[in-house]
Amino acid sequence: MSIMVKLTQVPGATQEFGLESGATVSSLLELAGKDAGNYAIRVNGSPANTSTVLGDGATVLLSKNAVGNS
Repeated sequence: MSIMVKLTQVPGATQEFGLESGATVSSLLELAGKDAGNYAIRVNGSPANTSTVLGDGATVLLSKNAVGNS
């Protein structure tokens, strides 16, 4: 069974990908040719990491980590 997920990179565009059921953020990034380095990862609005398992209709957001003092 396959699932459809959306990947949004900020700054950047949103792309949609078909993956196998049980796929992780890591497999999505590999398919998309993206590197998670220096990015914060969120899945459906919640903090996530490259081993997070994706469900059908999931939205993955990659946003640049802020650099500097906070």
